[in-house]
Amino acid sequence: MSKVYLEVTPIGKKGKSTLTYHADSAVAENSLVKIPFGSTTAYGMVTGRTAAPNFTTKAITALIDLPPIPDHTLPLAKWIANYYASELSDALRLLVPSRPDITSRTTELQTATDSQNHHLTTAQSRVIKTILGGSERSWLLHGVTGSGKTAVYIELCRQMLAQGQSAIVLVPEIALATQVIAEFERELGGQILITHSRMTAAQRRAVWRQALTANEPVTIIGPRSSLFLPRADLGLVIIDECHESSYKQEQSPNYHARDVAAKLCELVGAKLVLGSATPSTQDIFLSRAGRLQLLELPAPIHSNPRYVDIIDMRHQNAILSPTLVSALRDSLNNQQQSLLFLNRRGSASQVLCADCGSVATCPDCAVPQTWHGDSGTLQCHWCGRTNQLPASCPDCRSLHWRFVGFGTKRVETEVKKLFPSARVLRLDRDSFSHKTIKDTIKLLRQGEIDILIGTQMIAKGLDLPQVALVGVVLADTLLHIPDIYSGERTYQLLHQVIGRAGRRADQPARVVIQTYSPEHPAIKLASTQQFDEFIAGELVDRKSLGYPPYRYVLKLTCKRKTRAGAKSAATKLARTIAAAHPKVVIRGPAPSWQETAGGHWYWHLIITSPQRRQLSQIVPTLPSNWRADLDPIDLL
Repeated sequence: MSKVYLEVTPIGKKGKSTLTYHADSAVAENSLVKIPFGSTTAYGMVTGRTAAPNFTTKAITALIDLPPIPDHTLPLAKWIANYYASELSDALRLLVPSRPDITSRTTELQTATDSQNHHLTTAQSRVIKTILGGSERSWLLHGVTGSGKTAVYIELCRQMLAQGQSAIVLVPEIALATQVIAEFERELGGQILITHSRMTAAQRRAVWRQALTANEPVTIIGPRSSLFLPRADLGLVIIDECHESSYKQEQSPNYHARDVAAKLCELVGAKLVLGSATPSTQDIFLSRAGRLQLLELPAPIHSNPRYVDIIDMRHQNAILSPTLVSALRDSLNNQQQSLLFLNRRGSASQVLCADCGSVATCPDCAVPQTWHGDSGTLQCHWCGRTNQLPASCPDCRSLHWRFVGFGTKRVETEVKKLFPSARVLRLDRDSFSHKTIKDTIKLLRQGEIDILIGTQMIAKGLDLPQVALVGVVLADTLLHIPDIYSGERTYQLLHQVIGRAGRRADQPARVVIQTYSPEHPAIKLASTQQFDEFIAGELVDRKSLGYPPYRYVLKLTCKRKTRAGAKSAATKLARTIAAAHPKVVIRGPAPSWQETAGGHWYWHLIITSPQRRQLSQIVPTLPSNWRADLDPIDLL
C-alpha cells in the first residue's frame, strides 16, 4: 500500500508551523492526530496533503476519534496566524485543546426554567427586527446605560435557538456577568453552556467536547476564549461591552475578539452584534466606514433625573471633598446606598500643578510624561524624551506642584472614620473572587450595605437599583497615564460608573466627580453623557497626530538583564527597522511603563504605518527576546 504524505501542524508547539508525516491511508484535512514529536508524543491537525519529500518521514501515531471538527476551524486558525503574525501552531491552540482525546467528567448544560417571552420596548423590538431581517452581517448596538441591551441579546439568542442555530455571547469578565447569566438562564428554555477563565485545563477540555458533541443548538456564554468553542451550526456572535480591553489577548497570538469574531462570522455566515454604551473610537470609525451597521437604543427604560457635580480638587487637601462627604451623609440619612469609585491603575504618584491642574506633556507625542522620583526627571514612555520638572508650571507659572496617589484601602479608612456606624464594603482586586461578587450583589440587593468602595469592576455591568449616589473619588488617575487611549478610557469609565446610579424609576440620583482637571473634555463630556461630542473630538485629535484608527500600530518590547542592555538592543533594532522599512514612523526607544520586573529590564519601540502589512512584515525578522503586539490596546 502506498503511503500518503500529510502536512501536520503541532498544536501549541513553539516555532513549529507544519511538519510532514505519512499514513497508510487517506486522512481528511482538519483531522486531529497523534504524532511523534522529538522524543515525545504530541497532538496536531492535518492541514493538507503533500508530495513525497526527499527525507524520511515518521508515521502518524493515531487518528483521534472525535466527531468532525467544524470546517471553519483551520481557515480561521490560518487567518489568525497571518493577521497577527504568529505561528499557526499557536493559533490552533486557541481552537483545539492540546490534548483533545483526554476525557474528563463533564458538567451538565445549564437549563433555565420554562422559556418566557421578555417584555420588549418598541425600540428593542425595532433593533431585533432590523438585525434578524437585514442582509448585513455586522452590527454595532450603541445603547445607553439602562436601555435594555441584555434583553435584546436574549431575544436574539432565543430566535437563533428556534431556528436550530447556536449563539455565542462574549462577556468581558465572567464574574461580573453574574446578573447577565442569571437573566439568560431565567429567560431561555434552551441549552446554555457557560465557560470562564478560572476553569482547569481538564474542565476546559470537557467544555470543548460538550460544545463539539451537543446534538442540539446551544447558547455559549463566556470570555473571549468562548469564541473558539466548536459549533458548526453557529448563527450569531454577540460581544457585550465591546469596548472592554479584556477582549484583547496579551500573549501570542495577540488577537482581538472583535476582529476574530468578524472573520468567524464571515466564514460561517453568522451575524455579529457588538454592544456597548460607550463604543470605542475604533468601532465608531468602523461604523462610519460602513464595516459595522450602527443601531441605537438612545434612551434608558427608566428615565430618572440625575444631578452631577464636578468638584475641583486643586485646592482641596482631603481625600473626600466637603461636597462628597455631605452627599454621603444625606444618602445615609435617607437610607440609600452609595458607591465610591476609584480607578486603581495609575494610582502611583502623578505630578499636577496645584493651581491649574495641568500635567507635563511630551511636545513630540502629546501624551503625559511620567515622573521618575529616583532620578527626579519627567520621561515620555513613547519616544524616550527626558527633562527636568520645571521650577514653575508652564501654563500658569505657579510654583506649586502636587504629587497625587492613593488606593481603595485608604479611602475605606477615611470613610469609616467619617461614618463609623455605616456598613462599608471594599471590593477590588485584593478582595475579589467569583463568590465575593455574587455575595456583594446579594447584600446590596438586600440593603445590607450602605457604602460600596471599589475599582473598575464596580463601574461596569452591574445593575444596582438601590444606589442613589455615585462618588468618583479621583477621576484623574487614568487620565494622566502616558497613553493615547487615556482620555477615551477615562470617558468610558466615568460614563459607565455614572450609569450605576438612578436605576429606580422613583429615585433621583446624584453623582459627584472629584478631579484635578475639571475642564478636560473627557470629564466634562462624561458628566453630561455627551458621547457623540467626545468621540468627534477624539477622532479629530487622533487623525491630526497620526494615531489609530487612522494608522496601525506595532509595539515591540525587549527584555534584557540590564538597563543598558535593554536600551542598546532597542536602539540597534530601531536603526535596523528604519533602514529596512523607511516609510514607517518609529517612536523610541523608550523604557516601558513598568521598566523593570522579575529581575529584567524592558524597553520598547512604537511603530506606526498607514498600511498594516508593513508592520506585519517586521515581526518575523525580530531578534530573540523581543515581543511583538500588533494593534495593541495600550502603548505602555
